[in-house]
Amino acid sequence: MKSNVTLPAGEHVLRFTVVGSWLDIDYFTFVSGANATDPGPTGIAKDVRYDVQTEQVYRVYGLNGSFVGTVFAASASEAQSKVRSMVSEKGVYLIRAKNGMVHRFMVTK
Repeated sequence: MKSNVTLPAGEHVLRFTVVGSWLDIDYFTFVSGANATDPGPTGIAKDVRYDVQTEQVYRVYGLNGSFVGTVFAASASEAQSKVRSMVSEKGVYLIRAKNGMVHRFMVTK
């Protein structure tokens, strides 16, 4: 994917969050000038930080707020899959990650 952007002078931070359990990025290239030619990958700077998503605890709740249990998963989608196998009743469930992020999803057995 290519895109032209105009940035003011100074330092900028590029940040993105991976919400799934898989990622495929070949490289980022930043060049000056409109429609500049992409020189291709030139290596990764030592200042790039990779925070690999590790397994975490997700607390599971029924839609009425009742605590159902916990699952350990590396992503919200993996947690949802585990909850679908764990619960015996169809319905709407909430999972809450340690960072406070909440996901709502439906089980239709």
